Amino acid sequence: MTRTRRSRLVLAALAAALLLSATALAGCGGVGSRDLPPPSEMPDETVRVSVFFSTGRSLLEERRVVDATDVYSSTLDALLAGDAETPDVAIVQPRAAYRSVTLADGVITIDWDREILDFDADPEEYRLAWAAFIMTFGQFPEVEQVAFTVEGMDAGEIDGRDIAEFWGEVTFANQPWDVQRPPEYDDTEEIGGDPDAPGVVDDAIGDAESDEVGE
Repeated sequence: MTRTRRSRLVLAALAAALLLSATALAGCGGVGSRDLPPPSEMPDETVRVSVFFSTGRSLLEERRVVDATDVYSSTLDALLAGDAETPDVAIVQPRAAYRSVTLADGVITIDWDREILDFDADPEEYRLAWAAFIMTFGQFPEVEQVAFTVEGMDAGEIDGRDIAEFWGEVTFANQPWDVQRPPEYDDTEEIGGDPDAPGVVDDAIGDAESDEVGE
């Protein structure tokens, strides 16, 4: 079995495991390579990262070149752009603006603008969109968990909407959520290394974190 085929199988299994985890607890890809930006747009320091797009049915991994001096924000920008290069794939995820991305004590917190609450999707699409963030940030060894806020708040109301209820299928009740380490993840390898280098997550099938996504 080729490495690409094997990576696709592991990604599909991880996405399925994340869905099972989200579904149960809410009730209580091919690898692309983006062309380098023109030299005039290239940051002084760059790094290659993975982004995991949600197709509404699975997660699709593609590689991007981002700004190494602001790697979390630039990785999030690449994910939210939703510009998958894999042919004939529809991306189902929010493209809302965010205010900040911060890391403290192993927790990445994304502070969203209120438009994130307008993301409209089916229940499974909501859970996979959430999983895209959990796995994309899981590639960074120093990141252990992910949390969301909306305009600085994780409770209360905005425009009459309950922030903590978020997308309904994904609530704030039990965040921060544990990250999911991607296929071929190796916490001894620097981000941006050889994209074809073998990792240590060879038995990732069924290893999704049992994190609660909502009540």
